[in-house]
Amino acid sequence: SSGMVPEQLACGGGGQVDPKLDAGCGRRMSDGSSMFIVYLLELYRWGNESALLSRLWPQARRAAEWHMSIAKASGAPQHLCNTYDILVPEAHPEVSYNTAFHLLAMTAAAALAEAPEIGDAEFARQCREALRAGQMALERMWVELPEGGYYSFGTDDPSSLMTDTFYPQVLAHSVGLGDLVPNRTRLQMHLAREAAWHDTPYGLAILSMEEGGKRKIRRHEVWQMSDPNWASSNIRLGM
Repeated sequence: SSGMVPEQLACGGGGQVDPKLDAGCGRRMSDGSSMFIVYLLELYRWGNESALLSRLWPQARRAAEWHMSIAKASGAPQHLCNTYDILVPEAHPEVSYNTAFHLLAMTAAAALAEAPEIGDAEFARQCREALRAGQMALERMWVELPEGGYYSFGTDDPSSLMTDTFYPQVLAHSVGLGDLVPNRTRLQMHLAREAAWHDTPYGLAILSMEEGGKRKIRRHEVWQMSDPNWASSNIRLGM
C-alpha cells in the first residue's frame, strides 16, 4: 500500500447510474489523505481521543509518508485532483490549493507525531522538513503586483487565480496549527486579490485568468463554502 487514503465518493453522477455506485472512485486527491490526518488531529485535540490516536496513528503516518513521497521532486505534489475537480487540477503540474493541503498535512502530522501518546520526534522533524520544502514550492507560485500580489492557481499559468486557495489555512487555524505560510502579509494580499477580481452578486467566482491583457472570470461557479472561508481567514488575520 502507498499510504494514500483512497477516495470513497463514486465516480460519475452526470449520466446513467454506475453499476459500481457503492465503490469509491479512487482518484488521487490532495485533500483526501491530508484530511484523514487533520480529522484525527481534530478528534484528538477537541475530543481527547487518545485511544483513537494510538490506534489510527500508523495509518495517519503512512498517509503523511505518501504526501512526502509525491512531493519529493519539487517540494509540492504534482498532478493531483481535489474537491474542485471542475477545474481539472490534475491536468496542471502544481496547483496552489493542492500545495496548501500538503502544507496542512505536514503540519498536522508533525503535531500528531509530537503528541505524548506517539512521541516520535524524528518523524515530526521529517514532516517539518517537508513542510519547509512545500512552503518554498508555494512561494515560487507568488506573482508580485504593484497593488499587492497572489499565489497563482497553477504553475503553468501565472495569471490564474483561484478563490478558496487557502481553505487549508482555515482548517489549520481552527485546530490550532497557526499560519501555513511564513509570510502572513502575502496571505492577506492574496485574499484581497480574490475579492477584487472574483466578486459577483452571488458570491466569489472560483477562477480567473488574463486573456488579451485583461482579467476575465473563467469559471462563474460559486462554491458554497468559499465565501465563509474567505471571511474566516480575514477575521483571523485581523482584516
